Amino acid sequence: MAGRALLPLFPLQVVLFPAAQLPLHIFEPRYREMVGKAIAQKSEFGVIFAEETTVSSIGCTALVEQVTKRYEDGRFDIMTRGRQRFRALELDQEKDYLRARIDFFQDETAESAPRSVVEEARHLAYEVAQTLNATLPEDLVVDEPQASFALAAALPLELKFKQQLLEQRSEPQRIRTLVDYLGKVLERARTTQRMQSLARTNGHGGRVVE
Repeated sequence: MAGRALLPLFPLQVVLFPAAQLPLHIFEPRYREMVGKAIAQKSEFGVIFAEETTVSSIGCTALVEQVTKRYEDGRFDIMTRGRQRFRALELDQEKDYLRARIDFFQDETAESAPRSVVEEARHLAYEVAQTLNATLPEDLVVDEPQASFALAAALPLELKFKQQLLEQRSEPQRIRTLVDYLGKVLERARTTQRMQSLARTNGHGGRVVE
């Protein structure tokens, strides 16, 4: 797909990262048409974070890997995978679904994050997952060039934070941003747990008050 191509857009309350999988249920007629064309042409469409009446200018393309289920009324389920980040330059509303002229972008340098920081992020990610009762995939790969995306995609983090990571153009910066964020999430979760424990005992030295 050439740069500045007219790309179909799928505004969603989700942030898609490169290489991450995203299952989708396609039910609106306009998106059945849009995604149907992408499947037939083996082309990509853009997933872009939307909230209320606004959409972000930066998103990630998705390629349909598999149609997992089709329904008699025309709906279908798909599994997609994130491919390339892009910036929307100019929106086009000639069709029922949104399109945009876009530019793809990569990180400004190919510099990898320090291994020690990646390991710190991985350790924090598993701690946060346990605290939030989430499950990280056993086959999660965190030694890839964009480990920050792999970790963030696997965790139920705030969407605005995920969008912030998607927009950053340096892996060392992203991984450090992730470490700082996960540390704060963990501390807030532990504080909440301590407060709940204290509330149950009513402050009476660990004894539950009847």
